[in-house]
Amino acid sequence: MNPAPPGRPDPERLSRLFGEAIELPAGDRETFLRESAADDPALADRLRALLAAHEVVERGADRLGILGSALASGEAAALFRSGEPLPGDQVGRYRILRRLGEGGMGVVFLGHDPVLDRPVALKFLPPLLDGDARLLDEARAASALDHPNIGTVYEVGEDAEGRPFLAMASYAGGSLRDRLRGGSRLPVGEAVRIASEVAEALHAAHARGIVHGDVKPENLVFDDAGRVKVVDFGIAHAAPADREEATPTTTTGGTVAYLSPEQVAGGRSDASSDLWSLGVVLFEMLAGARPFEGTERTALRDRIVGGPPASIRESRPEVSPVLADVVAGLLAKDPEDRPASARAVAEALRRAMRPSVGTGSSRGITERLRSVFRGRRGRRVGAGLASVAMVLFLGGVLTARGAPRVIEARGSAGDVFAPRGQVIVSEFASSEALGELALATREALMVDLQQSGFVRVVPRTQVEAVLSRMGHPAETPVRGSVALEVAERAGAGAVLETTVARVGMRFVLGGRAVDPRSGEELFAVRTSAAERGLLGAVERLSREMRSRLGEASESLSASRPLPEVTTASLEALRLFALGEQAMSTDVRQASRLLEAAIVVDPGFAMAHRLAAAAGVNQQQFETTAYHLEQAWQHRERLPDRERWLVEAARASEVEYDPYRANDLYERIVTRFPDESIAWANLGNNRISWLADPVGAFPAFERYLELNPGSVPVLRALGGLALVLKQPERADALFAAAEGPAFDPARLRWRVVRSFWLGDREDIVAACDTLLASDFLPEPQADDREVCGSLDVEAGDFARAYPLLDGVLEDYLRLGRHRNAASVFQALAVADLGSGDTTRARSRFIDAVEHLPASAFGEPDRTITRVNLQIHAAILGWPDLVEAVGAGYPVHPDPHHFLARGGDHLVAAALSLLANDGNGALASLESAFPPGIVPMGWRAYDDFLRARAFELLGEHELAAAHYHRAADLGWAGFAGMTKDRLLLGMARDGLARVEAATRAAALSRG
Repeated sequence: MNPAPPGRPDPERLSRLFGEAIELPAGDRETFLRESAADDPALADRLRALLAAHEVVERGADRLGILGSALASGEAAALFRSGEPLPGDQVGRYRILRRLGEGGMGVVFLGHDPVLDRPVALKFLPPLLDGDARLLDEARAASALDHPNIGTVYEVGEDAEGRPFLAMASYAGGSLRDRLRGGSRLPVGEAVRIASEVAEALHAAHARGIVHGDVKPENLVFDDAGRVKVVDFGIAHAAPADREEATPTTTTGGTVAYLSPEQVAGGRSDASSDLWSLGVVLFEMLAGARPFEGTERTALRDRIVGGPPASIRESRPEVSPVLADVVAGLLAKDPEDRPASARAVAEALRRAMRPSVGTGSSRGITERLRSVFRGRRGRRVGAGLASVAMVLFLGGVLTARGAPRVIEARGSAGDVFAPRGQVIVSEFASSEALGELALATREALMVDLQQSGFVRVVPRTQVEAVLSRMGHPAETPVRGSVALEVAERAGAGAVLETTVARVGMRFVLGGRAVDPRSGEELFAVRTSAAERGLLGAVERLSREMRSRLGEASESLSASRPLPEVTTASLEALRLFALGEQAMSTDVRQASRLLEAAIVVDPGFAMAHRLAAAAGVNQQQFETTAYHLEQAWQHRERLPDRERWLVEAARASEVEYDPYRANDLYERIVTRFPDESIAWANLGNNRISWLADPVGAFPAFERYLELNPGSVPVLRALGGLALVLKQPERADALFAAAEGPAFDPARLRWRVVRSFWLGDREDIVAACDTLLASDFLPEPQADDREVCGSLDVEAGDFARAYPLLDGVLEDYLRLGRHRNAASVFQALAVADLGSGDTTRARSRFIDAVEHLPASAFGEPDRTITRVNLQIHAAILGWPDLVEAVGAGYPVHPDPHHFLARGGDHLVAAALSLLANDGNGALASLESAFPPGIVPMGWRAYDDFLRARAFELLGEHELAAAHYHRAADLGWAGFAGMTKDRLLLGMARDGLARVEAATRAAALSRG
């Protein structure tokens, strides 16, 4: 007999003890283990795992029944010899790190892929299932699925002991089960978003003939961006081409609570079974409980097969009748009565959440829903839809009865308000139960006030700056005496105090204006409405307050109804308000909330506009372009000011016409001098596209006047001051920024200013202080990337490597691919400086492998490819230029502004490798229209021009462009790691041409 491998339990002893343990009552087994395996902890742990599996078998576990029958027939010894991997074991090329969990279809471990330096999830099939070739074939088929909502399977293989495993992507966002623990339920919009994404994933699988077979919360995980990933196709099987040919199965796959009636009965299973399981998951997300519950397995099976599901609207009254009907369709007992496809489910979910569903005729609504829920035999969900239509019709009558009205109005501001013209809107006072409703109604009030050309709301950033100067945290509630002091310090003429309360079946909104100097009430207004009319009540409240502040009736009548410029859905508005609230603290969470709002109301143009802004902040330009286009398509639902902002942003970020964008922003600030977003975007357009720091500085200054608490704009002004060689202008601005909220910005300014001054000692000290702080990481470039790249530029590689290695790991984990590409470039320069050319070259290959084309959208993929190719060419490696190009497909539109310009820059770099200065200049001149260079490629453009002029002997022109490429002001911006990496080469080039110029002068003399 072969001895057990070191660290593994003896298989014969394991088999014997297991056989003895299962003969004992379940309650006595732990005592038996402690006594019989006290000398071998690994043996005890293995026995506990096997007994846990056996107890599942005793309860009638699905595929583990195979394992149970094997154990009962005495086949355990062979089973136990293989054991399971232990931490440190090698499985294929992967190293086992730790055990993550165990389910009916196997054990999952966290592993590490040393080749691609990434975490992986390694799943091993349960014992006695690992010989099922059909399961492996199906897993391989599932691994071919390519969809953003399907978890990636890297490999289906076997380890050295012949155990089959699946190597899968590891996702750090947790599972849906984590979010549902303790009976938690999700916001309706979030639940629908998740279900829609799962439905799209299932549609992609079903189209390839793959059925999942085990859709449940444990198999729905989230990446760091909150996107759903359907994982574990381990029990998936090829779906029959014709459902009439489906063969009954003798074992039941999946977890019983989520199985369809046909699966529970041991009958045929196809794509419609997945839809049932999705219905159970959707019900659980909405209700916090499953539609069929039971403590005994047999009773649960009976309820699934023959019992009616619980009512979703009894469990969650705010679920609309239409959404409830979607759930009912998914949970139809007969597969023929379920939706025709997973794609139909996704469409139905989106339609069910649209506010417009309640505005059409009952006949139109019924027909639209029937068209989605046609069964495969042509059956329709008729009676349910008829009742939905009746509810909606009656809803219209009830809405009329519950229409909003003014129930109290007294007083006016008179002449007190007009000289100041600004208001502070306090947070709605409400009970805890109405907290999020209060947030949504405040958001609606703010939107209506912003339609006014007479009343100006003090921006949140300015409020936060005042709070900071008062010594309060930025998140301090602005109400009562705090609101009055903030208003007085901000120069506002009134505080609008607001309340929301439920009185019987109606909501009452209250608003009163208070003079911040005297504390006296100027006027008070109250409105009332049923829930369906709540937005109308907000609108009536706002218009009445605007009138009593002194706004003319002509101006009031020009304002559009709130549902036309926001959304008719309170749920969407609530999610939007939460997203806007998160923008300044957690832009990733803000994006998730805004996406959820858009699922509820796909035409919510304001949510699309803010989602586009979140995309810019995260350098996700594909996301930005998509949401700007969506906002523009629904521009009739934007207030005039917002519509003009979207038009200008499209000109800059979608049409790539910065001159037109500049004109549009100038027009907006002329019409609305206090429109801070336009001032910020005007400055950004001038610096990002037009290389106009002189014009950008006053635009950002004006924004800062309007929003004194804006840290990002303060930092942008610091960078511009260095570009303009006027650091004292930024020094004054930072000195005026009071309060702890500005501490991170001041410290980052110290780093950049010391870099500009060439004070290496202070750079190190400032970076050490910064990196030891608990400041939140920057959305565009983590402090470790900035400080690490400064270390590379200074040749301090011992400091650079740990910083860059650490931030690279985080970028890869978080999916910040363009940031990661910059770090690969920085590491390559560090390798060259350390004398390791081979390792430096490998960084470019590593970048392509770690950042595959599928990880990007456009134009982000093109930007990353161009950056890597230009850098490889500058370093003299044309083979790597070709290798990078092979890893990323060209942009589908060869005339795209960035694709054409980027390819011309690459062509120029390759011409220089061939010593063709004229060819390089020709490519550069045709890359972009005159006067336009994207900020991210400005240094590349100048460096390539300088090198071309140097080759042509035009030393004066070469020196001018080398000077620009070596500008420490431009290189100091946080996201300009590439510029910092060019500094040494630009200085070397400048030294060469200056020496050549001196030599030429001496020869002439």
